Amino acid sequence: MKYFLTKKSSTDGLTWMTWWSTQGRMVLPPHHQLRTNIAQQYHNSPMAGHPGRDETTCQIAHNFWWPGMNTWIANFVKGCTVCQQGKNLTHQKRTSTFHIPAADNALPFKVVAMDLITQLPKSQGHNAILTIVDQGCSRAATFLPCQTAITEEEVAQLYAENVYLWFGLPTKVISNQDPHFTSHFARALCTKLQIKQNVSTMFHPQTDRLSERKNQWVEQYL
Repeated sequence: MKYFLTKKSSTDGLTWMTWWSTQGRMVLPPHHQLRTNIAQQYHNSPMAGHPGRDETTCQIAHNFWWPGMNTWIANFVKGCTVCQQGKNLTHQKRTSTFHIPAADNALPFKVVAMDLITQLPKSQGHNAILTIVDQGCSRAATFLPCQTAITEEEVAQLYAENVYLWFGLPTKVISNQDPHFTSHFARALCTKLQIKQNVSTMFHPQTDRLSERKNQWVEQYL
């Protein structure tokens, strides 16, 4: 990597030479506060939303570089108070070695996991999010705004309008013991459409861990 000097800058009493690499990135001097300010802009700001280590590194590396940058950013993210407070324990002390396997010829959104994020601040008339995750193939997810008091019929309507039109009916629906998914209506709907319903226990990450992780990602960003 080659560098060239462009000008002399002064910021808050700090005088340093501005260097640009041949890759178009600014080379920062060994100044801790300057690097911290940049990291806070790409990690702590409202638009950044506290992304993880890899995303923060990718965003900063697009415009800046300094020796040992990846390690420095990893330590910065590891010491972020907001990120540490937003983490949840998702593993038991003894994790089961058995995981539900995926079929070799799996198709998108044939095995789906559904969950609700409720009691959110109201935005455009919505205060909840319906999470629908492709459990068996792509691990993709769709997040649909709704109400905390959403009915079973409305859950089915959202699925029909946003997932069924593209991928058809699922062969298995994975959910927790939320009454929106375990009521008589939901069971009757699954039976009528020949959908196998898989209801997980209160703590069974082998079944619905992916949907819970997607929920945590959304909650942390919000």
